[in-house]
Amino acid sequence: MIRPQTAEVCVVNSAKEPEAGKACGSAAIIKASIPAEAESAEASASPPPDHVLMHFVEFTEQGHFHSRAQLDAVLQSIRQRGGLREKPQDVVVFIHGWRHDARAEDENVKQFQALLTNLAKNSHSRHVVGVYVGWRGASTNLKALDLATIWDRKNVSMEVGRGAVFELLQRLRPSPKHSKDRLVAIGHSLGASVLMSAVRNQVYGEVIQDLDAAGCGAACQPGAAGASEKAADSLYVLVNPAIEATHFLEVHDVQQQVWLKGKKALYNQPGSPRMVVLTSEGDSDVGFWFPLSRTLSIPLETHIDLTRQDRLGLPVRYGEYDMDKTAVGLYAPFQTHRLKLEREVSNSKCAASKSHWGKEPATEGWSRSFPASGSRLEHLGKSPPYPRAWVVAVDRQLIANHGDIWRSQFNCFVEELVLTTAESSEQLRPDQPKGVK
Repeated sequence: MIRPQTAEVCVVNSAKEPEAGKACGSAAIIKASIPAEAESAEASASPPPDHVLMHFVEFTEQGHFHSRAQLDAVLQSIRQRGGLREKPQDVVVFIHGWRHDARAEDENVKQFQALLTNLAKNSHSRHVVGVYVGWRGASTNLKALDLATIWDRKNVSMEVGRGAVFELLQRLRPSPKHSKDRLVAIGHSLGASVLMSAVRNQVYGEVIQDLDAAGCGAACQPGAAGASEKAADSLYVLVNPAIEATHFLEVHDVQQQVWLKGKKALYNQPGSPRMVVLTSEGDSDVGFWFPLSRTLSIPLETHIDLTRQDRLGLPVRYGEYDMDKTAVGLYAPFQTHRLKLEREVSNSKCAASKSHWGKEPATEGWSRSFPASGSRLEHLGKSPPYPRAWVVAVDRQLIANHGDIWRSQFNCFVEELVLTTAESSEQLRPDQPKGVK
């Protein structure tokens, strides 16, 4: 356990000490001040926060809480902020991957604190609470042995995800009476494996409910009894996940069946997904080394070809062997979108603003700009327009490689996606863009 001090809050001045340094190395709660900026029309209408809280919750290799006091501290912070109710709140969770942990010097710890600070500055109308999930992604300090730990850590990541991480995420989900609160959980690499193991069956269950609603007519419109409403109370973001595509087949297949069975109203209403997989087209770790290592590790397993119907009723064949050795984000049959760079954004500050998807039903092949990050999200026309789970190929100009997840323009897109999800049902301020094109 790296963060045993669960009761005390370590205060960091972000202006003078932008990183969560060694002074907070054992603290499970960091209170990072947000540097004051020149007053603007937005700030006068909704004053910016003066600090953001970053909690640590750590897990054993068997998936258990190191200390439930860390969980209790997070829940107490949310209740205290929630009790005020002057603002809705976003709880942002980050789960690190291989070669990382919860130490103060870890680059992920520093970068996540910076992301929280930026998100709080860019969303004055909401509280932001951060949760850093720590597990033993770095299992040795010996560089000669480091590469040999990948599959051992892969197995551990799945074990961690099947454990108490599920409880953490479920208890962080907003209650129905706080309908404007949001949970955003982000997992990178093997951290995405943790996240997928924790939430896959939840997402799978929701699309099954959608399928069950597909044959019951107008009585099962979204939100009606018997249908699973596409609420935006939580968003699961998997970045460069080291996860086999085979773990995604059922979710993909059932989403296609919902459309095939004629319940298009469930998946043609503009809105954010429940789960989004974002994988760089330049990620050689999951693009080359992942399939190579999988090929060497599954020679004795039995694989067959499976035939399914796509959303148009046409037969599609999926090879289990190909799915078992290919990372989900790079398996072309599952890709639903592509995120590309539209223009360079020179300003390092992300000016993400609230926006909505629009109200008119969309057709396949839609495209929308995210102006603050200079990016464009394109639907590839191979899936229903707005299913629950998306698989997005990301331009290498936005994520260059496997570990390049903190680039300012990509982080800005994530902020825009979060804000779009959080604010989609709220009135836009007069000085903000009236949606995306």
